[in-house]
Amino acid sequence: MIRLVIFNFQGRHTAKVKLVGKSTLRLTVYPAIKDIGFAPGAHYFLYIPDRWCFWESHPFTAASWRPAGPNLTQAPEKVIVALRKTTPNSPQTSSDEEDIKKIRSNEKRKSYRRDTIIITTSTQRKPQRAKLTFLINARRGMTRSLLERITPGSSIEVPCLLEGPYGIARPVPSFPTVVIIAGGVGVSTALPYLMQHLSTRVEITKRFVLIWSVREGSMAEKILKGVKGLGFRQDVVVKVYITRSEEKDSWRLPIGVKVRYRRPRIEESIIKEAKGRVPGTPMAVIACGGAAVVDCARKGTVEALEDAAGKNGSGEIVYWEEGYGW
Repeated sequence: MIRLVIFNFQGRHTAKVKLVGKSTLRLTVYPAIKDIGFAPGAHYFLYIPDRWCFWESHPFTAASWRPAGPNLTQAPEKVIVALRKTTPNSPQTSSDEEDIKKIRSNEKRKSYRRDTIIITTSTQRKPQRAKLTFLINARRGMTRSLLERITPGSSIEVPCLLEGPYGIARPVPSFPTVVIIAGGVGVSTALPYLMQHLSTRVEITKRFVLIWSVREGSMAEKILKGVKGLGFRQDVVVKVYITRSEEKDSWRLPIGVKVRYRRPRIEESIIKEAKGRVPGTPMAVIACGGAAVVDCARKGTVEALEDAAGKNGSGEIVYWEEGYGW
């Protein structure tokens, strides 16, 4: 209880909850403090104190963090240019109001000449709020209660308390080859590492591979919506395996994402990446998901060690596991 007070001494936070899958929630927390110590791999204990079981909490891995920003002046929304009629018998002057009315009435531009800029308008954006995003697979208790309160296409706001961060940020950028295997909401662990790699200059990591198994294509579309720049990075490979949709279904995924409609062959993928890396260089494998996903990733890493590294001495393979039991 003392730790909870320390982490929330400036007041409780506000959270917005939205449905992104049949039973998957995206919970966005707008914290009352500026810095919450976020790092890739961090998890927090989340409390929702608007129900009888206000003491109930669960640990959730943060999928993303956006710091607060200042007031920003938006680019001019509209520039209105005076177009004056040029005929031998017409005067070369007109009021600004008449010119604006002519422009807004969509009169033909070819009978007018560009003369002067009359009006420029700009707006002031609101300050950018800090936000911390979680992906939650609703099952029982608090998460089930949230799911039952939401209808598709809508969202709700709830008060919340945070305790954290906990966990360890793995030294992923220090490995030339990185392979992350994610299942379902386990992509929460993978996304911060992916965004970190995309937002920094490539130094050591020359190949970054994300393999994500997800049931619904619509969920993949909503979660990957904010990922930019994949199509321009040859060092990044993102493969999404949609297991309960068909090829005829249409999803708008970011450019550069490879889609397959089957289960991933996790062991084969890890062995392939281990064999294809530069000989003698280390490789990192991170597994984040349910028991089946991490079991396959662990098995694939052991086989890769025996086949590609252990016998030939072609570089170490470091394996990290982030299990998801909820």
